Parts: sequence; structure tokens; C-alpha cells
Amino acid sequence: MNDKICALVQYESLVNPVKSFGVNVRSLYWGRIWVSLEDKQIEYAKLNEDVNMEIISTPQSKKFLNIQREVEFKKIK
Repeated sequence: MNDKICALVQYESLVNPVKSFGVNVRSLYWGRIWVSLEDKQIEYAKLNEDVNMEIISTPQSKKFLNIQREVEFKKIK
């Protein structure tokens, strides 16, 4: 990455439920980080996240929300 030899660190967390105060949420995230073996600096990183949310205002009223995010970190030269 960026003409440097890097270590590639992959991470993921696929089970993150939250149930509280009328909200049921499930978040999944995963990504990669490229770290230079020469100077230990992060050369590039990317995070992906998928959030599903169920909002319960009354037993008969439910709203669903899906959020997808992609965060990209680039080295500033």
C-alpha cells in the first residue's frame, strides 16, 4: 500500500445486539487496516458497518431503520 510493505490487519464483529427502552438494534462491522512495516504508520484503513434498528413506540407501532456506512482513512501526504 502506498509503495510500502505493510501488515494487513482484518477485523470484524458480527454479533452486537442491543435491546433497551423500546429499541432493538443489531450492528455488524468489519474492515482492514494497512500498517507500514517500516515506520509503523497506518497507510490506509477502511471500516464498513451495517446497523438494523427496530423502534417500538407501542406494541402495534414498529419502525425499521437500516443504516449502512463506509469510512475510509487515507494517508495525507
